[in-house]
Amino acid sequence: MVYNLVVYNGKKVYDAPRNLWNLFTDPVKAKQFLAEDYPLVNLQAMSNDEIRLKQHLGMLEYMLKHIHQPDMINLWRNFLKIFKRAILVDKEKGFIYLTCFLW
Repeated sequence: MVYNLVVYNGKKVYDAPRNLWNLFTDPVKAKQFLAEDYPLVNLQAMSNDEIRLKQHLGMLEYMLKHIHQPDMINLWRNFLKIFKRAILVDKEKGFIYLTCFLW
């Protein structure tokens, strides 16, 4: 349970909305968005082919999916093979994405 509590100690009279939803520019949409089921990216239910199609985002998802694999050398070998095209695109930009990913 999350309980919202505001403690105000300013010199001016507190005049901000007291309703959490009214703090958003679109209170109806905010309430709907935050009250519905949260989105789930279930990597275990996704095939490596589905993940590969996401290219750079897929790189992160692939590593998260297989992070508990004991053979890290094989994991990286497969990673470099599966994402070869995305890595070549990144190479043209100076490996910006891959560098951040490894960092």
